[in-house]
Order: sequence, then C-alpha cells, then structure tokens
Amino acid sequence: MAYRDRPVHCPRCGVGLARDEAREMWLCRACRGALVGTGELVRELVRVAPDLVPEGGFAGISTIGRRSDAPALACPVCGDDMNPVFLGGVEIDRCYHDEFAWFDRGELDRVLDRARDQHVKREDSWLRKLVAQWFGDE
Repeated sequence: MAYRDRPVHCPRCGVGLARDEAREMWLCRACRGALVGTGELVRELVRVAPDLVPEGGFAGISTIGRRSDAPALACPVCGDDMNPVFLGGVEIDRCYHDEFAWFDRGELDRVLDRARDQHVKREDSWLRKLVAQWFGDE
C-alpha cells in the first residue's frame, strides 16, 4: 500500500498526521510538526527565494549532515532512522530513502523565513549597486 493511501503517524507524539491535500505535506495537530516531501520543500523554498536555485538546477540544493546525541527519529513512512541535517541553519530530520523531511513546530517557518531574508538581502544589495551606478553614489 502506498504511503498516500495509509495513515502516517507523527514521529514525536504518535498522533495520526493530517494530509494537506494540496501539497505533499502532513501536519501533526498535537505537536504542530510537519512531514514534508523534499520536492514540496524545494517548491516552497523557490517560491520565497527563487535565486536560491543554484546554476545547474535543484541537484545543487543540499542539506548538511550533523552529529547528534539524540536518538534518531523513525521515518513516519518507512520506519527507518531519519538522518539529522541542517537546512538554513535549522536542525531537521531527513529520510533519504523516502525523500521526506520532518520539521518540529516552527522549524519550517524558520527555514522559509531565513530563505526569504537572504533573498531580500541579495535583492537589496543588487538594487543598491544599481541605484549607485545610476546616480553615482558609490
């Protein structure tokens, strides 16, 4: 049975996750965590910061592995241990087998906010340089 056709439970509190029918995302109503497909995550990141996509496409977007003394979370889909990784300076858990990432409460918003902030800074820097060139204020 495909994961979309069976219940998926929160790796933190065991409560059944509610599927967001419009996106590849499941939400925990109890702890407010979110299970997000990596494709959906990339779409969200590109939506808030299109300049994040490296030359050559999505294959260049990566997560950085981390060491953790905490016990690994079990993937809600396959049950294997998820790998702890950093994304946008936030520690999340990722299942490379099923291509899902688990975000505890508020972590997805922090990652998207950081991407948005970086995008604004890059645009602001570019715009300042352009205005300086136009008006000679370097």
